[in-house]
Parts: sequence; C-alpha cells; structure tokens
Amino acid sequence: MNKRHRLTGLLLAVCLSTGAVSGTGALPAAAADTQNYAEALQKSLYFYECQQAGPLPSWNRVEWRADSTLSDEVTGGWYDAGDHVKFNLPMAYSASMLAWGLYQYPDGVERSGQMETYMNNLTFVLDYLAACDEGDTVVYQVGSGQMDHTWWGPVELLVSAPKDAPLALVEQILQQHGERILQTLRRYDTVSEQPPQYPIHYTAGETVLYLGKYCRLSVEQGSRDSVQVQGETIRLLVRQPEQEALRKKTFDDWWERSCEKAVRNLCRAVYPVFAPHGIVFPEIRFRAMVSQWGNCRPQRGILTFNTRLLAAPVRCIEYVVMHEFTHFLYADHSGNFYGFVAQELPDWKQLEMQLRQVQTRL
Repeated sequence: MNKRHRLTGLLLAVCLSTGAVSGTGALPAAAADTQNYAEALQKSLYFYECQQAGPLPSWNRVEWRADSTLSDEVTGGWYDAGDHVKFNLPMAYSASMLAWGLYQYPDGVERSGQMETYMNNLTFVLDYLAACDEGDTVVYQVGSGQMDHTWWGPVELLVSAPKDAPLALVEQILQQHGERILQTLRRYDTVSEQPPQYPIHYTAGETVLYLGKYCRLSVEQGSRDSVQVQGETIRLLVRQPEQEALRKKTFDDWWERSCEKAVRNLCRAVYPVFAPHGIVFPEIRFRAMVSQWGNCRPQRGILTFNTRLLAAPVRCIEYVVMHEFTHFLYADHSGNFYGFVAQELPDWKQLEMQLRQVQTRL
C-alpha cells in the first residue's frame, strides 16, 4: 500500500467531473444513421465492469468475474486495464471523462437505454475515490506497479501481503481460504467448458440454450419454413436446408417472436402488482443488448428487453420483468427497490445468480 500526503492533482482531476462544459447532447443525424454509437457505449461500460475490484456489485454482468482483493485498505475501484494495480490518477481521469460524457450528452445516454448502467459504473468508481481520502493522507495507489504488472493470472486468485509478513502466516491464510480458491478455479473451468448457447452455423447437432435447458438442433426439409420444439430437440424445418442464410433467418425470426411472446405474457402477468401504484402499462420493446437484460425509461413509459432472454429459465425472465417494472417506482437500486422486489420474489438473489450463467450477448 502506497500513501502520500493529499495530492492536489488527483483531487483536481476528480473535480473535472463537476466542471461546467458547453455543448448539446444531440448526435448529428448523418453519423447516427451510419454508426451504432449505442452499441459502442454498451461495450465501453461493459469494459469498466470487467475492471472492477473488490466485492462485485449485484449489477455486474461479467460472467467470468468474482470478488477479488478484499484485503485492500480501500476496496473497490478499477484495475488498470487488465493488470492488477489500482492507479488512482489515471482512474480519476477516466472517471472524470465518464462524468464529462454524461454531463455533455445526457439525452444521448438516455436514448441509448444506458443511463442506469452508466450511473452504476460512475458511482462505483467515485465511491472508491472518495474513500481514498483519509483526512490527513490520500491513498493514491494500491498494488505494486512492477510486480503486479508481471504476474499473469485471474485477479480473483491474487494473494497480497505486507512485505514483512512471515511466509508461514501467508500459507496459513491460504489454507483458510482454500475452499474459496477452489470454487473460483471451478468457476473458470465451468465458463470455459460451457457449450455454445446459440447456433453458429445453424446445422444439425448444435446446442441451443432455450428456457434454461440445453437442446439439440435438428435440420430437416419441410413444406414451409418453421421451428418446432419437441422435448430437448429444436426442429428447424426449411424448404431448402442446404441454404445457411435461410436456416439462419428462419431460426432467428422464430427466436425473436418467441421471446417477445414470452416476455409480453409475463409483463401482463406482473402488471397487476404495479397498477394500484398508478403505473400505466408501458410500451414494450425488444432489441439485442451487450450487457443488459433490460432497461426502464420511467419518464417515457418504456421497457426494453434483451432478445437473448429466451435462453433463461422462465422464473429468471419473470425476475427481469419484475426488476424493470419496479424501476417505475424506484429509479435506483436502493434498499427500497430490492425490498419491493423481495416482496414479490423472495428468491430474487438466486434467480440473479442463475442469470449469470446465461450469455447476454452472442
């Protein structure tokens, strides 16, 4: 752990996030028509979640990440782009640029459906930086800029100890946490061995994760292009089975229609919980998302859901629908928010953990 007296430069960098910036949030029409800036923003925010240190928040969507470096003097913050050091000066600069972008383009962030994710990530890093101010001193770096740059491995297995700590004490602590270390290793193995969750070439024998269970795809010639589910087999019937483009279109169209039907039915099922609160039934939209299962735009009365939801178990889909509807009552993820969700779904935490096994994007 490295400490120094209060660093004016660090605090100045953080303060940039509250500085006045001129400009508008509108994107040029021509650029908006040719570039998918919403997807670029999604991937950028997902990158920050990959770098999260300390105990991971419940909204972290990175399937292969787990809690790490829990013994740091100040937990949380971001690792330095794949390494295991927390350099506060570049971290503060990154947080400032993130805040600046939100200040300058709030309407664009809102239209992209990323406002909640954006605020979650920004709050996460600012909470860490604020905790680094310890009064008469400021923590400006956590980790060794040399040693942590040269060790390649999952940060969840990183062992940190004071330089003067006896080796026997370190080994004792490792033994105490042995089961947790093995659980982390098994989690990595599970992710790496997981079969594909969606067809790649739409050929017979490929695996498909459908409503929480793995099914096998069969390709057959049919009188019309359609898809049928029979037990653990998904039959792809096409008039010209040798054409991959036709197989893809038939399957993708069926998937999207089935997802929309399932989610709309669940929206109608949970709506009576919210009607007494004066919530008008919202507009329901669907699209592919990078790192979200859904999002809510309370002011516009819109719920948007990820078309990948059809891969999740039905009760997990129900949790996502309940989660997004609850944002009409509570905009943030406060205790009141999760308290309301728990009234309807007491096992929401288990359902959220199940969702981590499903890919939000292909």
